[in-house]
Amino acid sequence: MQLQSLVQQLETIYNGEPWYGDSVLQKVNVITTKDAYYKVGPEVHCIAEIVAHMTIWRNALIQWLKGNDEYNVKFDSEEEWPPFRDVKGIGWESLKANLAQSQEDIIALLKNQPDTLLTKRMGPKQYTLKFLLEGIIEHDVYHLGQIGLLVRLAKMSIV
Repeated sequence: MQLQSLVQQLETIYNGEPWYGDSVLQKVNVITTKDAYYKVGPEVHCIAEIVAHMTIWRNALIQWLKGNDEYNVKFDSEEEWPPFRDVKGIGWESLKANLAQSQEDIIALLKNQPDTLLTKRMGPKQYTLKFLLEGIIEHDVYHLGQIGLLVRLAKMSIV
């Protein structure tokens, strides 16, 4: 049941009650559009950009789970971090919906799967599913901390 334990962690982080505070869903659902696009500085990603980035990596995992090992996201590219203007054009509500859809898709692909799937290698770098799932969990928590800080900074701004 190791795979289902990782699935449960992913669910807890996204819409459960993690021990450290708010889940991703609890945090993003109270963020206003204004705060989502608030820029601390030109070289600092806003909340909306971070949510788009999180979704991009989750969608990569979905592609790999579906057998599309050629699917690739180039690090430090506009593909991994879409430009602010593009993210702004998508809209905050759509960004949240895309993130929610990625969660639903990952859970649907992994529910009731055997632990043997954890050793399956996938994606262009042929990482194991275990490595990738743990990475998505860590990635979500990492960016959740950034989002929390940016929410506070946006609320403090006089703009």
